[in-house]
Amino acid sequence: MKNKFWQKNKKLIKGIAATLAITLLVGIFQEQAADFMATIIEVEKPAPFDGTNLPVEEAPKWSELNSSEYQASFSEIPKNKIVGLPNYDPVNFNTTLASLDWSAVNQHLINYLITYAVPYMGSYKTGSKEYEGSHLAVDIKIPTGTPVYAVANGKVVKVSNSSGFGKHIVIEHPDAPSLDSNETMALYSAYAHLSEMNVVSGQIVTRGELIGLSGNSGTSTTPHLHFQIDNENAPWHPWWPFSSAEASAAGLSFFDGVSSGLNQAKAMANTINPMLWVQRYLVTNTGNTIPEDMHASNDTTENDNSDEPVETEDPSEETESVELASTETVVIDNPTIATDDENPTEEEPIIPEQIRYEFSGEGFSIINDSKIIQVSASSEDGDPIQPSESVKLRVSGNASLSTNSISTSQFENGIATVSVNNSTVETVTISIENSDATFKISFIDQVASIATFNIDAPNPFLLNSD
Repeated sequence: MKNKFWQKNKKLIKGIAATLAITLLVGIFQEQAADFMATIIEVEKPAPFDGTNLPVEEAPKWSELNSSEYQASFSEIPKNKIVGLPNYDPVNFNTTLASLDWSAVNQHLINYLITYAVPYMGSYKTGSKEYEGSHLAVDIKIPTGTPVYAVANGKVVKVSNSSGFGKHIVIEHPDAPSLDSNETMALYSAYAHLSEMNVVSGQIVTRGELIGLSGNSGTSTTPHLHFQIDNENAPWHPWWPFSSAEASAAGLSFFDGVSSGLNQAKAMANTINPMLWVQRYLVTNTGNTIPEDMHASNDTTENDNSDEPVETEDPSEETESVELASTETVVIDNPTIATDDENPTEEEPIIPEQIRYEFSGEGFSIINDSKIIQVSASSEDGDPIQPSESVKLRVSGNASLSTNSISTSQFENGIATVSVNNSTVETVTISIENSDATFKISFIDQVASIATFNIDAPNPFLLNSD
């Protein structure tokens, strides 16, 4: 019976077996071929680091645009109203647009403050300075269609479109020098809210290569480039310092989380100041012109606070959704400004050097017992600095200071001392005029006695026993 079935169906059975064998061999070959191709592709590596290029080389003269040009695309704005991207300098953030005299002000400064809408570690509040928030990128306000370039040799590791960062590109730069030393590491530059992306994942790019055009995609209310650089510690790219759950637990919205500096230490541990890094290693072969009267900061020191990275259940989507089009806070209604030709003898304002003041000392004192506190002055990069003017102090309550004005000669290596006395039981605040630095001291009349307590012990109690 079996022989009859075999004789009758052997051709069909052999055909099925042959087909299965061929299918198996093809599958194995395809898998091996894929591994082979992956190996070949992996051999292609970017050129070694040889300097940097600006992510954007040109920006409008915002102060000279009319209302229609203000909303125009890059190609629609007259060429005589386009200039080289201003030099990024944290010192310039001491000035806010609201405080400027629009009739006789340095136009380069106006354009600077509009172009760099949100600084590194800034907030979404108008007139934000560095380290007032946890915005780990620099928002560059530019019209839709502005060319965006790779800042260094590297490999494209992400080309994506999400609800948060919109159309965005991430490029890995292996063995790149760090911001504050020549120690090399892998850095990841990110370019978000694009209108066009001209590269694909896995593509090798060179410094200054066109990778896309700026836009207004994702969570953005005005065209701008979110430019960010993660270091190799960041668990994903582009990284974000907190999740929606962490913001909610702190009683904050995503945007308030940035403005309040939520997880700022983590943000600084996983990113670097992108514009300062680019400017430190900039190869000036692009024809980009920088106004001579803009500051050229030498501040290349990164705050090296560290903490463990924060992970979310869906980092690629949840963390990206927080990115705000922060440039909305600097849009102005076509102000009328005097040009250099109209005021040829007008002197441009001098922006004073920013000084950071800090207090240190004990936070309590017995009444009628003078307490010594220290006042330190430092530059943006943390170096001790000698103030050029006297530092005026204020104190609340009934307390008195040994001096209400610390002269410049009293600062030694950036540190001065002052004593505080009070005969009243209260908490007082010492502050510095025109500075955010404050210090609190609680004055008490006596030290409270330690409360009594009981210890359970066996009965009878035996010496030298547990």
